[in-house]
Amino acid sequence: MGSGCVHEVDVAHIEERGHNIQLWEYLQQELFLTPDCIAETIKRLLGPEVAHLADRYGVETERRARALCMAVTLGAGSAPVMIVARKTPRCLKTLTVYPYPRCKPQYRIPACRNGQAQLSES
Repeated sequence: MGSGCVHEVDVAHIEERGHNIQLWEYLQQELFLTPDCIAETIKRLLGPEVAHLADRYGVETERRARALCMAVTLGAGSAPVMIVARKTPRCLKTLTVYPYPRCKPQYRIPACRNGQAQLSES
């Protein structure tokens, strides 16, 4: 995946399933995040850095995508989410991200900290 890699997000897929609204409400309820913080956190979850992690470490799904459980963290609190990404001819596409309280997170991403994802194995 060279520098010509253009990461995509399947916004229509996410909105059709209501995952954007579910995720927003989940982060608000679980971590009591502010709207600005939620927007920032979702933007990072849908970013290329997280898609590459899903592609590298995720579990293959029946639709040839890869699913990765990550925890959004704030202090001692955490909210597990599932990221689903797929390789495309040009790069990677994030298909969706949704609340998944029962998954076992492999990585953590702090909620809204300087816009810089600090990914760490958990």
